Parts: sequence; C-alpha cells; structure tokens
Amino acid sequence: MKEYVYYPVKFCLCFSGGNIFKAFFLLLKNVFCLVCWSLLGEKEFKFILNFNSAKFNYYANEIIDLHVLGEIFLDKNYDYNFGSNPTVMLDIGANIGVSCIYFKLKYPNIIILALEPNISLNERFYKNTSTFDGVFLYNVAITNKNASVHLITGKNHLSSKISDEKNQSNCNAVPCCS
Repeated sequence: MKEYVYYPVKFCLCFSGGNIFKAFFLLLKNVFCLVCWSLLGEKEFKFILNFNSAKFNYYANEIIDLHVLGEIFLDKNYDYNFGSNPTVMLDIGANIGVSCIYFKLKYPNIIILALEPNISLNERFYKNTSTFDGVFLYNVAITNKNASVHLITGKNHLSSKISDEKNQSNCNAVPCCS
C-alpha cells in the first residue's frame, strides 16, 4: 500500500475565489483519483491528512472515497453550528467513518454512536477511525420495525438498499432497530 500526504483543506483555501476555481479543483481531484486507481493499480491508498493542525490517516480504495472526503472537508457539508459542544452524536449511515472523523476533529470529546448496516465497510471504518476514542460502530439498519431486513449492496459502498429479495449473492440479513 502506498502512502500519500494530501492536505485537502489547505489546497482548497487556495481556490476559494469563485466557482471557476472550485470547478478547477474538482477536475484536479478527479484526475488524481483516476491516476491513483487506473494507472497505479493500487487496491488501497493511505492518505495522511491535515485538518486544523490535526493529522490523521484516511484509507480509500474506491474513487468515491475521495469524493465523500471532499464533500465533508472541502465543501463543508457537515459544518453545522450546534450552539454548544455536543456530547453524544448518532451517525446514521456512517459508511467508512468520514463524518465521524470530521466531528471528532471538531468536537474531540464527543461520543459517536455510528450505525452502518453494510458489514463490508467495517474494516475501512475501523481503519479510518482507529486514532479516535469514543467512536462505536453498530451494524444495524434503522427501519420502522425491530426485526431484520435484507441489505443488497451495490457496486460501490454508497449504493446499498433494503429489499425483500433475499436470494441474491450481494444480499445480507441485517438487524434493525426503530
């Protein structure tokens, strides 16, 4: 596995002048992703990231992983002002832990209960959040019943769905809570 030092937030600040600069940055990000996965042929990349003077590791093995990272850290989609420092957070659909990383960096003392029904994401979730205390992963789905459902996973980790079809190769029974 190759390691890359990547400073997305500092890089983004250089391009904060307007839409043309943001479009240019997104193009650069996509080119970087294609080079990493297509030409280098790596299965997983470890990025050493710096956010507000805090360094952390980020493991990615799909192009979509860098898009999710960009949405949260560059586009600041989760930059909410809670008014005070929250003590507990429920992350429903925690995926590979990017939002957990963001909120642990923003609120170091917060306890995060991360719910993610797709068990194939566990390894990357734990790798991405291993440097943070107080992050707990539960493999459950949130539904209107306390039972189990069938989770069908798509070709990337952002395309899972609950279904009644249980005879598919990419289908797993997942416990639910309501």
